[in-house]
Amino acid sequence: MLISLLLTACTPDSTLGADMLSRMDDIRAEVADHREKVAVASTMDEVDRVESDHHDAMAALMEDVTSMMSSMMGCRMDDGMMGGMADADDHMGEMSDDVSGHQGTQTAHTDMADCMTEEDTYSEAMNEHMDAMSADMDGFDESATCSGSSGRMGMM
Repeated sequence: MLISLLLTACTPDSTLGADMLSRMDDIRAEVADHREKVAVASTMDEVDRVESDHHDAMAALMEDVTSMMSSMMGCRMDDGMMGGMADADDHMGEMSDDVSGHQGTQTAHTDMADCMTEEDTYSEAMNEHMDAMSADMDGFDESATCSGSSGRMGMM
């Protein structure tokens, strides 16, 4: 098993792009699951708990994605991909702001209908960010050259 792990870690191809897309799918799932939990909440106290849990889950996901982005930025890439990565990084910052702002907005609501309107707005914004990031990073694994561990974050 160790030999297999080392051989995989030392391959010349990056998998960071595919890994990032997979992690973004995890974010999409968290946002969708969160929206459903708010939709079935019957009190504002429940919404507050759901928001707190979601904020914690998103903080962990965003920390993972930020680490992956950092690893990706350590790879050699052409100017076009560098521009795409810079745009993706901008979306990451906006997503973090949206997560924080969303929790504050929901906490301020006193009406469940307003909460669902906010959920729809938040979900749409998060999905737009992830769609843009996917486009920005399209082709990363084919165009990036990641030395050492081939972008497999610390496996060597």
